[in-house]
Amino acid sequence: MRSMSIIAAALAAQTLLAGAAEAQGKPHAAKAPSTAECVMLLGPFRGKANDAVKEQDVQDYGPLVKSYWKKHCPADLYRQEIGDAELRKRIEAVAPPPKPKRAPHKG
Repeated sequence: MRSMSIIAAALAAQTLLAGAAEAQGKPHAAKAPSTAECVMLLGPFRGKANDAVKEQDVQDYGPLVKSYWKKHCPADLYRQEIGDAELRKRIEAVAPPPKPKRAPHKG
């Protein structure tokens, strides 16, 4: 659990620094996140079976998965790193993936 709190602290520091840069008027570059950054956000759930993850952990670390989706990390990486379908259902109840964008209707 200690490594999970370190990950959460690192994410909070990163978010704080990005917010400070914006407050100083510096533009925040909209670059794609690295694979390592995306994987780090899934850290508490990576490679775990559904029954090995407590409901409190899903609630506590769900915001990391929300950040995963906000950063536009790939859905296929998410499915690869969290292989247990039942665990994904529990996580997605707290941090739903973005809905796919529909093509504009041609009329």
